[in-house]
Amino acid sequence: MTETIEEKEGNESYMQVAIRIKPLDENKKACLQYITESNQIVINKEHNSGSSKRTFSFDYIFGPSTTQETIYNKLCPSLINNFLDGINITVFAYGQTGTGKTYTMGSETSSLNSKESVGIIPRVIQGVYNGIENKKTELNEMEYVVKIMFIEIYQEQLRDLLHPDTPSKDINIWENNNTITISGIQEEVVNNLDEILK
Repeated sequence: MTETIEEKEGNESYMQVAIRIKPLDENKKACLQYITESNQIVINKEHNSGSSKRTFSFDYIFGPSTTQETIYNKLCPSLINNFLDGINITVFAYGQTGTGKTYTMGSETSSLNSKESVGIIPRVIQGVYNGIENKKTELNEMEYVVKIMFIEIYQEQLRDLLHPDTPSKDINIWENNNTITISGIQEEVVNNLDEILK
């Protein structure tokens, strides 16, 4: 599951939720149906007295054959534009172990990955740098500095993935006036996608 949170002007914010259905392993049985046209998932629950169905609606549903590029194109370009206009945005993946979060987000990259398997993170980074170049052309006086931090939240513990020796107890996260603040994480200034991925 990938969620995008987009903050609008006037401190209004809204969240969009996208679900990606991972292909089933051969020995697994499907317990849900997905209806991409209406962005719904139907969960079939079997119990002693019979069975029941529950339906859940989302902003986007991506089936097992949906490409990484399609997911990126559906979710991210408007977020990148808003980000370049100064609006805070967040994209994160949530789900159980083995559900495809790392694959979808693309935080595990190598030269062995095919172009088609590149995930959201590298695509967004490239989109940000492309957007910066476009903005520089439009607004000659505009200057951008890109800083990154990379955080993992696992079992309610925060980890600085750029500086893994930072003790978890030194990292704090809190909300203040609709703003998320993180302390104890080191930022790195980066100039291009290659610097980020190394």
